[in-house]
Amino acid sequence: MDLARVRSSVVFVSLWEAHRRVWVEVSGWAIISNHGANEGFVELHLKDCGRGTQVLKILIKKPTTAQYFHNDKAITQKDLKTLVHSYNIQVDNLCTFLAQDKVKSFSEQSPQELLENTLKAASTTLLDERNELIKKQKEEGNLEKMIEETKKKMKQTDSVIETLAPRVQNYLKKQAMQTRLTLIMKKKALVAHVGVEARYEREKEKVKDLKDKVDSSHKLLQKKIAALESLDKKKGTFDADMNKARTQMKSAKQMLESSSINADFRSELADLERDFRRTKERAEKWESENERLKDQLDAQKEALVEAEQEMEGYKESNDQYAKKMHEFQKDDDLLEADYKTWQRGYQDFKDKSQKLAEEYNQTERFDRDRFFLLKNRFNQSLAGDAWEWYLKNKKEFDAPVYVPLLHMRVPNAKDNLFLENLISMRDFAMFIFGSKDDEKRLMRAGQWRIASTVVDSREMRTFPTDIPAELAQFGIDRFAADLFDGPAPIKHFFCEANALHRVPICTRDVDIDSVSRMLLRGGIKLFLTATQRVMSNISRYSGETVTQMSPLRANSNILSCHDARKWPSACNLEAAKEEIRAREQEFRRKKEELEGRKKELDERKNKERQMMNQWRLKKQKVETVKNALREWQRRLDKNKEGKPNVEDAKKGWEEGKSQLEKKERKRLIKMFHNLVEWKKAMIRYLNISVANEDVLSAFRKAREEKEEQFIVWDEEKKTLERESRELNVYKDRIATTLAAFKKETGLSTHLEEKMNMEELKKWKEMNKKFAREKLPDAFDELREEEENEKGRIQCVQNDGDERDLIKLEELKEVKVELERTLDEQATRQRNRREKMEEEIGKWLEPVNEIINKINKNYGAFFERLGCNGEIDLDKPEDITRMTDYGIRIMVKFRESDKLRRLDHQVQSGGERSVSTMLYLLALQEECPVPFRCVDEINQGMDPTNERKVFDVMVEKLSGNGNLGKSQYFLLTPKLLSGLKFTKAVTLQIVHNGASLDRNAHKWDASAFLERMKKDKAEREGRAT
Repeated sequence: MDLARVRSSVVFVSLWEAHRRVWVEVSGWAIISNHGANEGFVELHLKDCGRGTQVLKILIKKPTTAQYFHNDKAITQKDLKTLVHSYNIQVDNLCTFLAQDKVKSFSEQSPQELLENTLKAASTTLLDERNELIKKQKEEGNLEKMIEETKKKMKQTDSVIETLAPRVQNYLKKQAMQTRLTLIMKKKALVAHVGVEARYEREKEKVKDLKDKVDSSHKLLQKKIAALESLDKKKGTFDADMNKARTQMKSAKQMLESSSINADFRSELADLERDFRRTKERAEKWESENERLKDQLDAQKEALVEAEQEMEGYKESNDQYAKKMHEFQKDDDLLEADYKTWQRGYQDFKDKSQKLAEEYNQTERFDRDRFFLLKNRFNQSLAGDAWEWYLKNKKEFDAPVYVPLLHMRVPNAKDNLFLENLISMRDFAMFIFGSKDDEKRLMRAGQWRIASTVVDSREMRTFPTDIPAELAQFGIDRFAADLFDGPAPIKHFFCEANALHRVPICTRDVDIDSVSRMLLRGGIKLFLTATQRVMSNISRYSGETVTQMSPLRANSNILSCHDARKWPSACNLEAAKEEIRAREQEFRRKKEELEGRKKELDERKNKERQMMNQWRLKKQKVETVKNALREWQRRLDKNKEGKPNVEDAKKGWEEGKSQLEKKERKRLIKMFHNLVEWKKAMIRYLNISVANEDVLSAFRKAREEKEEQFIVWDEEKKTLERESRELNVYKDRIATTLAAFKKETGLSTHLEEKMNMEELKKWKEMNKKFAREKLPDAFDELREEEENEKGRIQCVQNDGDERDLIKLEELKEVKVELERTLDEQATRQRNRREKMEEEIGKWLEPVNEIINKINKNYGAFFERLGCNGEIDLDKPEDITRMTDYGIRIMVKFRESDKLRRLDHQVQSGGERSVSTMLYLLALQEECPVPFRCVDEINQGMDPTNERKVFDVMVEKLSGNGNLGKSQYFLLTPKLLSGLKFTKAVTLQIVHNGASLDRNAHKWDASAFLERMKKDKAEREGRAT
């Protein structure tokens, strides 16, 4: 059976995919059956410069048999595969051979499969290294299983220890509970007495400070009254200055209006147009025009004599003008020197003002520290760039945008550990928007990879964090939501996402099992202690409480900039501010003086320029008459040469028009100069107006400050009277608490310098016991500890004995041995991991180089289509997970879309075809192979993209790159008309079909082309 009678795709698939027996035999046999034959063959000739032309053949017979031949010698299927691989021909690789029905399969490839096929086409060495690394990854998994087994044993040991610990603890505690209760009562009496004495001293000092504060407020009130009277006088001075500036502005405006009037331009332009029309008329009446030109020439000569007489004295006036302008320049230089001196002084003033502003803006710098933390910690997501863009375009947003890392504050630095164990790193950099529109606005502005959410103010709610009494008695003093302060949307987000309002914090030693059971009754499964994260649940099988504890993760210091102790404090710089304001007024007055001198000098200059302009007008008149004289002489001479030429007249008209336009531009420049002078006058007026407004504002502010200061002084005086009464109350309480202290401790005082030897010995022994029992120093905590201790004495159980204590010590030794084993296993795992990371790093270097080259080609091809495409290496978070490395293809076909991953469920068939074809071209540019084949891949494309992709293929395949070195087969049932071909392209048409004429093989292609050329010429002749 002839090759021309076989379907195009079978030509290659039958030969190279022969090992896929079912598909080949069905496809091949269906074709053979259609032609009524029992067997058929496909033969392929490969040109090999080293071994000569290689002839490969497959013979397909009924019903399902196939034979393979190499240079007419029968070979096995295995031999065929070996020969195929020797030529680097990868028929089963979608990156080398791709049919139309495989386009979907290409887009369905996982990133890992795409990476494997790409390496198979690009570098078998890198593919082998990848497979070897995957094998090592599996060996690493066996060691992880051993570590997990050791951890399981440790967990079992910990479980038994956890069971015994309460019994042993109960056994030890019940021996010392009564003694502890007595110590608590003694310290409570001591703390109560010391607290009352300290409060009395504080109240005493407070009353003293209030007296000083009242005196200071009264003095400040007197100063503000004096300042108000001073500002009232200054306000009258500014009113007079405003009237003077208003008069100057009106004068400058009148000069501007006078220079805006120009009636001569249009008149002279009309004269030129009139002359042009007359020239055309003279063309018809040449004789009469010649006489008229002579008359005009004589008139211009007389006008020139008159104009030159008016120019007498011009040279003397011009010399005098130059001398005065030289003097004016000296005054200008002196004024410029004074102005530079003022500028230097003003710059020094600005530096001092800036320093003052910096002292007041410590909080702003503190915010910048947190911004740098956001930018550096989350540089891969470009969170810092996104925040900077938001600040520049903040007015475009409907509601404020919050980022927890920038806006939350932690009053206590110790709470950072709890928050970092409850909130993920990603949520700290979460962009919280007030609306969906705001979120879209920021996301469209750049290629950020930030995490974002929307918290609508209408949907925000309050999350209660009050501690119930039953929780407080177990040592729980707050919920996680109270560990930080921040805007309401941030609070709402963390309570919704992390349920911080339902995570209790317990910083004291507590019975974890009891707390877990009590919290589960309220539906709370998670709480934190000072060192542990505790997760509780009720077993669905036994109904018992199951508690899992894990140590808190180490603090990553991401909230180090949020410590309240580091917040900047404002300082009193009022005196410095007053000095700055006074100097600012001085600089303003000096500037006004310089501007007045400048104005006077400019007026003198303008006066001299106006006088000189009169002479220049006379000179200009002479030049105008001379130009006119020359023009009339030229016209007369030209008229004498023959009949006037209308075209030359038109040219003269255009040149005259150009000269008039130049004059008009000079007038406009003068008008603009007057406009600038008017603007300066207006600015001076506005500056005075602003200064006057500042004075009025300062006057109103001073009046308000005086009234506010009076209210402050009155309130402080009332507060002093109230605190004095409170001081007397605390004086009476000291006697009461001292009596209670003597009763409980048997000591007469708590001051060591007032004790005798016996009391001092008793006092030191009592303090040692306090320290040993770690009793709190706060009275409320001691009272709560007393009640708890009494409750424990009543509720203490009689379980636990010495045998439990011995067994507990034995289990602790076993745990130490297990920890040693676990450390050894972890060291082995770490060493293996480091070695594997090093090997993966070496493997990644050439892989990244290949992918970067493919990405560069891929992006360039997409730009030619007016679209966007990117290729990158999809890396796992754990770099040793070799099975998770892959290649990700991102495409965008519309301006309004974002880059999306190539997927058979997202892009259309045509878009997948374009993306696939361009990827093959980008890959194949870097991976030379003998030949490639794509089958009907253009059938799913729209005409525009098909044409562009075809142009890219022809250009690359005809060039000097790797693609130009390969034989490329594009199989298709049809092509677009008008495609561009090069000499490197060969077009072959396969005739096939049941209705094909038996004599079709006798078809004369040359005769057909000649007939088509003749038909085309006839159509073009009829069209013309």
